This record gives sequence, C-alpha cells and structure tokens, in this order.
Amino acid sequence: RKRGGTGDYKGAALISFLISVTLEPLMSFNTGLKPLQTLGLFTDNEFPWSVYLFDLDLVVQHIPSPTIFIHYLERRLEAQDENVFHAFDEISYLGYYLNIGNFYIPVLKDGRAPDQVSLCTDFIAGFDNHYLYGKEVPTLNIEPEWNEMIQDLESLNEKGHTNIASTLLDFEHDARAKIISVMKNIIDKTKKDKKRHNFSTIYKDKYNTGFTFFAQVGRHRLREDLFSFCNLKKYDNKSRKWIGLGFDITDTIYFVNEFIFLDFPWKKDSQIEALVKKYILK
Repeated sequence: RKRGGTGDYKGAALISFLISVTLEPLMSFNTGLKPLQTLGLFTDNEFPWSVYLFDLDLVVQHIPSPTIFIHYLERRLEAQDENVFHAFDEISYLGYYLNIGNFYIPVLKDGRAPDQVSLCTDFIAGFDNHYLYGKEVPTLNIEPEWNEMIQDLESLNEKGHTNIASTLLDFEHDARAKIISVMKNIIDKTKKDKKRHNFSTIYKDKYNTGFTFFAQVGRHRLREDLFSFCNLKKYDNKSRKWIGLGFDITDTIYFVNEFIFLDFPWKKDSQIEALVKKYILK
C-alpha cells in the first residue's frame, strides 16, 4: 500500500508487512518476539507479526474491514516493538483492541505510564462465551458515524485512504464524539441555507493532527477548495498532519465524497504565509 497521502502529496512510499503464520499455537512465543532480539534473531526492531493460523482466522472475522485490519496490524506491531503489552496469546490482543479501539497504554493514577501492561484472560472470555455458549459477538467499539466514514474512504479507494483511515482510528472516543457532533451541526446548517459551511479543529499535543470538514450542495470545487484550505490551516497551526473531509449533502449514499490527507513536516514558506494572512487571518 502507499504511505504518505493523496495524489496531491508526492511523499508516498511503498510499505509492506511481514507476517509469519504458524500451524501450531506457540502462545507467548508468538506474542513476545521482542525479547528474542537478544538472541540475534532480529535486528533494528524489525519484527514480523507472528500469529497462529486459527488466531488469524478469528482476527479476520472480528475486524470489520480491510482498512481497520491494516490499522490493527500497524498498532499491533508498534505495541510489540514498545514491549509494554504482554499476553499469553493473540486473542488477548484482539480482545483489547476491540474493546479500546487501539493499543493505548493506560495511564496510572499518578499520571505515569506503566512499564508493563499484562492483558488478562477477560479479553478472551468474550470469544469463549460467543463460540461456546452462543452469546454476543465480540465487535469493535467504534461510533457508527466513524465507521461509516471509514467505509466511505474504502469505497472511494483513492491513494492514501488507508493512511487517513488509520489516523482517524487513532482518535480517542471523546475526540470522535465532539467531531461527529459538530459535523452534524454543519450539515444541518447547509441543508437549511444551501450554503457551504465548514469547521476545523486541531489536536496538536496528542496527535499533531488537524481536522477540517466541508459541507456543501453539489461537488463543484469541493476537492480543490478543501485541498487549498487544509494546506493553509496546516501551515498556520504548524501541524504535522491535516485531514480534510468533504460532503455533498445531496448524496444520500455516502457520508464522505472527497478527502485530503497531508502528512509532512512543517517548513517555513513565505508564499504560503502570505496566503494564510490573506485568507485565514483576515
């Protein structure tokens, strides 16, 4: 897949994932590859995702889409590299991800991050209850509107859609709820007066990412204006990433019609700065 952004951003590079599928359950040997680095089996922290075939089948069944599967794999490998999470098998990791939506390291009461997080068997219980006793299917804890955006990005199938989707999935639930609420208000305004409305927000400290949403009637200049606006907002806020989503309110099928994803370091530019002062700061 391509990493870097949409076709408007030329910093894309090919990235691949190495997966080692085992025919036997190796339990903690599968989930704890980091300590094996001391044996000289791996270098430069480049570990494969080692997974038992039966567990892989469960992961695929319970992750709701290919794009979310990529997010799971990316964050799963990062967690493995950090070597903070420890579990007996892959299903514990899967249960944690479905419940939390990511591999966030929990914060202790004194505000510190723990050196080690052991995932208990409670995360496996949901799968046992479902497959053995027919109880509720373990599903990803995701807001319906957020899931709809991810599905629409998949449907657009443009270069960079997995990158923007992974960034959106990194947003914690409270941030998602606030964004969804404002998006609905913006859409309601556009439906009433038939004018374009937009809003922007930035999560500089936590994600170093900004977010912009456009709602309008039709798609005339939707992508072009969204791209220009996001570039100016990104520069003005000195952010690493900026997400732009555009919605045509006459579309009754999709929630996202255009997207922009900018991901590159901030760099001083006198021309862009002049445009920011003219259009953003006026």
